[in-house]
Amino acid sequence: MNDDVLILDYLKKQKLLGVRYLLSRYSDSLEMIASYLLGDRAEAKYLVGDVIWDMWINHKFDDIDPPLRKFLYTEITKACKALKETA
Repeated sequence: MNDDVLILDYLKKQKLLGVRYLLSRYSDSLEMIASYLLGDRAEAKYLVGDVIWDMWINHKFDDIDPPLRKFLYTEITKACKALKETA
């Protein structure tokens, strides 16, 4: 079974283990993108955690199909742009 399929299965079943696996697999690359866009590594780390948590709490993973990478990068990019607009 593909890692993304397993991660999505856990997330759709609201198992917190899915968030752990997702962060383990994607957090470094997501933080790198956010850090580049925001210019602040610490802020990028918090933003990634907040975006992932918000998506899990609000069941935003329920209608997503693998692969996760493009979806996650798009969500992080949108969150960075929104944060920069409010700053």
